[in-house]
Amino acid sequence: DDIPELPVERSLFDKLKARIQLAKQIDTAQHRVKKEKHERKWMREAADAMEVELDSDFIDSESEAPSKRQKKASNTKAAALKAQLTELLAQPLIALGVSTKYITSGSR
Repeated sequence: DDIPELPVERSLFDKLKARIQLAKQIDTAQHRVKKEKHERKWMREAADAMEVELDSDFIDSESEAPSKRQKKASNTKAAALKAQLTELLAQPLIALGVSTKYITSGSR
């Protein structure tokens, strides 16, 4: 009933870590934007459904929402991060000591 241990190639950790960090940064940036949009939309819809006027603080904060320039900058940053991640993912992960010159040289 013991689960067999899988061999772990520790030399790949740094490469994997860089890829995971980029993916987290992309996810965090996208989540922040989506969450803010969702919360504002929900508040407006709830106020409309209850036929209640929104608080002036909410309306003021909406006008202070990120400008088009800031949104464009964050979208550009996210696109750059995605390009970096795509580039990293295109590179094969090869463990130290493994040669890719020969088909049969995959194992140590």
